[in-house]
Amino acid sequence: MRTMRCVVALAMVLVLNVAASAAEAALKKDDTVIMLGDSITAGGGNPMDEKNKNVKGYVSLVKAGIDEKHKDLGVKVINKGISGNKVTDLQKRLQKDVLDLKPNVVFIYIGINDVWHWDLPKHKGTTKDEFEAGLKDIIGKIKAV
Repeated sequence: MRTMRCVVALAMVLVLNVAASAAEAALKKDDTVIMLGDSITAGGGNPMDEKNKNVKGYVSLVKAGIDEKHKDLGVKVINKGISGNKVTDLQKRLQKDVLDLKPNVVFIYIGINDVWHWDLPKHKGTTKDEFEAGLKDIIGKIKAV
């Protein structure tokens, strides 16, 4: 399972890098970007450390990068990360947290809890088939809007 966790994390980082490049190329005035995920996304919105002038999380880095390169566009970056979420949780809150906000770009960063919860006695992980089906459902609903 440990190897699986590393593979999932690496895949997410690679996907995020590709998606960030694609999103930046497509940004328009007053666009809304939503970052949807678990605690990694929630924590990724940590603000700038004023003392050291360092941005603390990946959501903040994306926002800072967009603001720096496209300040005239007024792009909103909204953090919709919730600690402990799995793909099934994202499915349950997709309408309210994403679709109702009518975003132009959505990043989905999920999978850590789906995998590592297999090791915890009180939690239930997500099977590969459930994870894939849930992610396809989320992406399909976002694309349909």
